[in-house]
Amino acid sequence: MEIIDIAKLIDSIRNWKTWVMLIIVSIFGVLGSLTHKLTSPSADEISLLGYIVVGAVASIAVLFIIVPSDAVRLVALSLIVGYGGKAVLDASAAKMQAFIAKEETIKAKEIGKEAVDVGKEAVKQLEALMETRRPSEETPRRIPGGYKPPKDLTDKLGKLSDKLDSLEIKSQFKPK
Repeated sequence: MEIIDIAKLIDSIRNWKTWVMLIIVSIFGVLGSLTHKLTSPSADEISLLGYIVVGAVASIAVLFIIVPSDAVRLVALSLIVGYGGKAVLDASAAKMQAFIAKEETIKAKEIGKEAVDVGKEAVKQLEALMETRRPSEETPRRIPGGYKPPKDLTDKLGKLSDKLDSLEIKSQFKPK
């Protein structure tokens, strides 16, 4: 998804040609929606105003997806989208939700991979720590005062534990 250039956006909002095009698209979207209303069964519960609003909004919204190459295609697209109205908006919303879900999945996989890497490093450090605890033939079986692991290993394990905690916090973060 591309990043919005705010300066360009403001310039296009100030440009009267943008508003003329949106009005034209809306009018033909409304005509398409009225055609749909006229061809719908009489038991249709959606009001005329509902069809008009949805047709206009759908015809404008589709301009963000499809850019017609000339005026004839613009009018035809607006009529068709106005007729499809709600279905077009539902399809656009589903497409956006799928895109967002895909982005969240990618982020979750990255966090998961990082967590696995940290976990592997912790296992290596723990194995090294356990290796230092194994008694050799020269050392007595019982160490007076208990066993104290080397400071550098406990520091590394502490850092890995902190990193895992930060990954857990990242994985719980859900963008709105």
